[in-house]
Amino acid sequence: MENGVTSPHESEEIFDVGDFLLDAPAAPHYKRPIPVPPRMAKITLIISIVFGFATAGVGLLNLEKLVVLKNLLSETESKLATTNSSLADSTKNAEGLEKQVAELSEKSATLTSDGEKMKSEIAVEKTKVSDLSEQVSMKEAELSSQKGRLESQAKDLVDLKERLAAIESTPSLPPEDVEKIGKLEEKNTMLLDQIASLEGRINVLQQRETEKTIKSSLKTLSGRILAVNQSWNFVVLDIGDKKGVLANTELLVKRGPTAIGRVRITSVEPASSIADIIPASLVPGLIIRPGDEVIYLDETL
Repeated sequence: MENGVTSPHESEEIFDVGDFLLDAPAAPHYKRPIPVPPRMAKITLIISIVFGFATAGVGLLNLEKLVVLKNLLSETESKLATTNSSLADSTKNAEGLEKQVAELSEKSATLTSDGEKMKSEIAVEKTKVSDLSEQVSMKEAELSSQKGRLESQAKDLVDLKERLAAIESTPSLPPEDVEKIGKLEEKNTMLLDQIASLEGRINVLQQRETEKTIKSSLKTLSGRILAVNQSWNFVVLDIGDKKGVLANTELLVKRGPTAIGRVRITSVEPASSIADIIPASLVPGLIIRPGDEVIYLDETL
């Protein structure tokens, strides 16, 4: 102790191991706390304050960063919501566009189909117009021909009028000549009547000779059925007018020795003919088939 001031070291209690052992109770064993020097306490306090300020500063910095991050998060969430809304709108617009595209595709297909139909109709109309043009050309040609005939007939009429006028202007014949002319006209009429009568007889004789010739040729007439159409009830034969086949001639249809029915000729070609089947003549249960034979019988005349 100097000058009445006690040093820190003097104020501290000095412990000795012996004293500690003597003063300490025997049981339980108790350890007294070691006092901290005042200088170390100040240093510790200062360090604690500094660390507290540092911690507060770091906390403030972290708080500011947290506020910034929260703001960024809020903005990001807002942008995300806007983006989602825009995406939803875009999706709706895309669906609407797809629907419009589908409708346009359908309309395009319909228009294409209508266009093809119109093309087909136009082609048909063009064909009709072409046919009508040909018909008009033919009618014009016929009209021109008729005009030529009318003009020719008009000229002939003029000539006849001129000849008639010339005959009327000639002097009349004497009565004797008129009588002779009358007698000659009567004889001419009689001769014409006789010629007409003779021509009629000749035609009858020629027709009889033709019928005899036809009968003679038909007696040996025979052929085969090439085709049968049951729906339209007709047959096609392999004989025609070269073999003497005539329209409306009836032929007997045979299969071997059996008579099946009759057919009547309706159309004749040089080497073939068409005949209608006579239903009433068919044998019950039998039908005419290709390959069946056809012959002529006298009783068919």
